[in-house]
Amino acid sequence: MVNSKPEKIPLTEGKEEDETQVFEWILQDLGGVGRWNWQVILTDMVLCVSAGIQTMSYPMLTGSSSAWSYACLDDSAPANVSVRGLESCDIITDNGSSVHCYNDRSAHMEYENPYFGETVTTDFDLFCGPAAYIAPLVHSSFTIGCFFGVFLFGWLADVFGRRRVLCFGVPAMIVLSFLLALSPNIYIFLAIRSLQGMAVFGCFTVMFIITLETTPENKRATMGLVVHIPWGFQFFTVSLVALFIKNWRLEQTVQSIPSILCLIVFLLPESPRWLTLQGRIDEAFKVLVSAGQMNGVILDKKLLLERLERMFEAHIKTQKVAKKTLALGLVKTPQMRKRMFFSGILWFQGALVNHGFNFYAPSVAANPFLSYSILGFGEVWAPIVGSGVFSYGRRVPIAVSYAACSLIAVGIFLLLWLLEEDSQAQKTSLLLLLLFGVFLSDMAFNGLYVYTSELLPTTHRSVGLGTCSSMARIGSTLSSYVAMLGDFGFYLPPAIFFGLALTGAVSAWALPTTDNCVLPDTVSDVETKQKQPRPSKLAPIRPTPESSIILSRL
Repeated sequence: MVNSKPEKIPLTEGKEEDETQVFEWILQDLGGVGRWNWQVILTDMVLCVSAGIQTMSYPMLTGSSSAWSYACLDDSAPANVSVRGLESCDIITDNGSSVHCYNDRSAHMEYENPYFGETVTTDFDLFCGPAAYIAPLVHSSFTIGCFFGVFLFGWLADVFGRRRVLCFGVPAMIVLSFLLALSPNIYIFLAIRSLQGMAVFGCFTVMFIITLETTPENKRATMGLVVHIPWGFQFFTVSLVALFIKNWRLEQTVQSIPSILCLIVFLLPESPRWLTLQGRIDEAFKVLVSAGQMNGVILDKKLLLERLERMFEAHIKTQKVAKKTLALGLVKTPQMRKRMFFSGILWFQGALVNHGFNFYAPSVAANPFLSYSILGFGEVWAPIVGSGVFSYGRRVPIAVSYAACSLIAVGIFLLLWLLEEDSQAQKTSLLLLLLFGVFLSDMAFNGLYVYTSELLPTTHRSVGLGTCSSMARIGSTLSSYVAMLGDFGFYLPPAIFFGLALTGAVSAWALPTTDNCVLPDTVSDVETKQKQPRPSKLAPIRPTPESSIILSRL
């Protein structure tokens, strides 16, 4: 029998309802992962495509390869003179003295490579002298922008809302991606590249926050990794584009076209969890009712509104201290300090090790396109395998993955030491080890997005994740220089990879587990409910026949 009037569902076993669990049940009652959730997830995946292309294009834009030949030629030299086999930055003058090419206005640098044509490195003459140290800045400038972008966008998203920040950031990201191809010199290039990194990863981080906040707890690990699946395919994208287009400007233009699709963020709603905690109950209510309709579920509107109001009231009671500043809340209490400290270490080493493996591979492999594409297999499978692995836990798989990466670094060192230099056996063995290292480090790093988001409260999740992501950008910035250290000693890159990966394994083990825990909404939740079990006693929003008025699945 259906009641003519909705009644409040009685609490099971007489226990008080826990407001920290309310939103988890609301998401469950929306039908789990339905059409509305997939709209958010697919939008996140589109942004992942753009972020992956712009991040991983560095080796192709700069022509990362060990097959370069270059020489300084007099301007009167015949055109199309081959410099194959030469590596010289000087020119011999009429009196027999050696002069650096950049100091002789009547000379120019000539470059030759069997795989690349005009690259950023050749266009702006970054092979010789102090300019050679500018080449890694092509990647570092991007990650420096990411460093500031994820923190700035995270803070703005917590203050002004997730959707509003995306609607500003995505158009800026698109414009900057195309504008980069018009750079007249390396300094303008680096400036635009920094702003591009700020917009790309700022938007990507905020979009990921929306995905987590709209996904039920039991599906969060899986969906958090699924959105990263497109990332690995971008290794193939940038390699394929560079294989057929031999001009970096046209290459960058073509690679920027997919970013236009990111404008679909304008179709997204605001995060209902964020709206509720801001006291915008009516807006959150409308978003959730619409979500239920898209997922084929009709909710008890009265009970839903009541739950949202109670959630907001509970949030207000715990916000007296947290309102002082968002940043202060990250280190205000012992548990928050511990979580931010070890999370920062994890993100720093995770990005450096993963990107270091990626950028190290083309410099030790024979064919840069083939080697980079092979590494893409590891990046593609990492989130797929990780979606299964991390559904059983977060901390242990991350710790084990980084411990394995440290062993892979030892293996790289032994191969470089024991096998004949530049032999086919050495190159093949190194590529296989690096493939396995990329797979494990990428799987662990993708898991960090989910794990860290679960460690941080809703009130500080965006700014906290932005801060951790900023630490990752520092590591990523240094990764291109770490890969370049092989020119000074073959043992340096693997030694650094070993030390950092081992530190990451220890740091992961020092953090608390988030298995079977609900997302904390406030700093107080972090301190008092570290190991709160998955909710099982809260009455569902989707009403039972005894408490509904003709409400059902569509």
